[in-house]
Amino acid sequence: MNWTIGADVEIMLEKQGKLISAVPLFPSDQHADELPHGTVFHDNVLAEFTIKPASSYEEFARHILENVSAIEQALLKDNVKTRIVASARYPQSELESDQAKRFGCSPDYDAYELCHNEVTAEAHETDLRSAGGHIHFAHLIFADPYKVVEMVKLMDVFLGVPSIILDDTPESKERRVLYGKASAHRPKNYPGGEARILSNFWIKSSQLIKWAYSGTEHCLKSVLDNQTVVSLGLEEKEIQRIINEADIVAAKQLCLTLQDTVKYILLPTQK
Repeated sequence: MNWTIGADVEIMLEKQGKLISAVPLFPSDQHADELPHGTVFHDNVLAEFTIKPASSYEEFARHILENVSAIEQALLKDNVKTRIVASARYPQSELESDQAKRFGCSPDYDAYELCHNEVTAEAHETDLRSAGGHIHFAHLIFADPYKVVEMVKLMDVFLGVPSIILDDTPESKERRVLYGKASAHRPKNYPGGEARILSNFWIKSSQLIKWAYSGTEHCLKSVLDNQTVVSLGLEEKEIQRIINEADIVAAKQLCLTLQDTVKYILLPTQK
């Protein structure tokens, strides 16, 4: 079995510049609308879309871009637009539905501590909503759950740390109040996993989509070669700290250290 790479991405919706709930516009995940390469549904007040697993960058990019285009076309009749941002505070009027009062996802997990991550606020207690760009990966090697753990840690290095530089916004930092801490992931019922570190920023351009795919592919090759964060001579606690504290100075230093071998993956020349 060759590897495959997929994604689920959350996006916000706006009308006349005001954030609005996706609940009236898209069904629940149990009754999701079909897209060219996946599905779309509401998740809390956000719209979330999935893509079918891809085995090449070209396929991955096409799935992302054509799904986004289909969502934008479907929203035109309601004069609604998408907003790609890592987090935002919603008007209370958009948080009155039952769906808006709960964060529906099951817990995600910390690959370093091997425990589930606590969400620091319940949906009914805050107007803050966050949007992830979660990357899924699959290969028979991940029948071993510890290989999933090592994969997620490598994704911290080659995607999570660079994202501190590429996604350096107040919204991204605020997102980590709720989700997206270092090594956040979810095991799957197939040989693979879901890395939940990144926000949705990487779907903003073809260059960033390629960065996300290439970084994931690099990590897959590394796992198959039995590489780990430790075997690369890196300290796991420092990687964790850089991401959770959004330490951009340390992130740049680490990227410079590694760029001779993975320059393109770490720092795209343009966003």
